Amino acid sequence: MKEKDCILIWTDSIENISLMRHGIALAKDLDTNYCVMCPSEDKNSYQFISPTQEIFKLSRKKTSSFIFDTKKELGILFIITDVDFSNDESSKNSINKIKTIKRTELGCICLKENYSLDIYKNIITVTGYEKGEKEKVMWANYFSKKLNGKTNLVVPSEKDEYISQHIDNIVYFSQKLLTQTQNKFEFHKSDKTTEKLKKDYSFRMMDTNSLFIVNLQHINMLPFTQAKDIQLIRKSGTTATMIVPETDDSLIPCH
Repeated sequence: MKEKDCILIWTDSIENISLMRHGIALAKDLDTNYCVMCPSEDKNSYQFISPTQEIFKLSRKKTSSFIFDTKKELGILFIITDVDFSNDESSKNSINKIKTIKRTELGCICLKENYSLDIYKNIITVTGYEKGEKEKVMWANYFSKKLNGKTNLVVPSEKDEYISQHIDNIVYFSQKLLTQTQNKFEFHKSDKTTEKLKKDYSFRMMDTNSLFIVNLQHINMLPFTQAKDIQLIRKSGTTATMIVPETDDSLIPCH
């Protein structure tokens, strides 16, 4: 039986000490364990190191199924990993990793270059109308409560009454949840629609040292590198992006 939940630190370079330190420090602040997945000497496989230091060798092709099958047993809350879109090869590797992580149905924090824990002090999300909107707010609530951060909710403007009502419901849910848990939060009303906000990255520049929470829709679109949701991560002004899975039974800690 697991004593605590854990964070999975997934790195494609064992030399990425910054990511390891970030993941371990985050686990300490959240009062969780951590497990690690890193490349083995064989380029076609990974090493998975459990919280009890058990080591498993995994084929890259079976990575997502292994994590999916063991996430409840180990209590994996979410994955934290590094992404790099600086060139074609690293972009391809990062995109393939995101596709693999999506199949695990776990949330994932994708770090670009800033490994400061201060990113959790300022959380940004858009109150849209697609599946997973409440889950985004619940994750923001969790990090804000545990790490004494602030949640910034960008509210789009929609002419469609059905969409507008759905957004109003999410705003009400967000305000009620964040108030009940005594978290710091602020709504930022935008004159742009949800779709335009996805194409306009200026609002994410309010603080580049922040965590931007998204729910990836249509992530299996082809060509995958042009999918609008990947552009959210690629072009985001923020230094970190959390992907919320499209599933109704994902584990989200209350506080």
